Amino acid sequence: MRMQNSSASSIITALIVMVAAVVTGILGIACRQVSCVTVTGIMYAIAAVFICLALAVYHAKLNNENPPSCSDVTQTISADICSARHVTHSWSIILAWISFTFNILASGWWLYLSRVIRMELMKTVNM
Repeated sequence: MRMQNSSASSIITALIVMVAAVVTGILGIACRQVSCVTVTGIMYAIAAVFICLALAVYHAKLNNENPPSCSDVTQTISADICSARHVTHSWSIILAWISFTFNILASGWWLYLSRVIRMELMKTVNM
């Protein structure tokens, strides 16, 4: 149960960071602030780290819950009980991997955008 709590808290933290990143990104684009846009890219990278942590916990739990063979774990478990304790993944793990990929791509895009805005502001100042 403690592993599930760690995974859930990591996902909740990632969601909070992503919402803050959206707000910061909107303000950064509206005000053309390089620092806000850079912070947005870093916040998406931090969200990806928390999602990666949650995925690691989930996969560790999945591997611990489904041993290769019930007879390897203990000899006292019958085949009926062993087959009833099968854990599978569903849409949540797929959504987490999609979210992880999105956060990595979004982080790179925001950091690239901050570089573009910085270069544009340098051109404006030099003229």
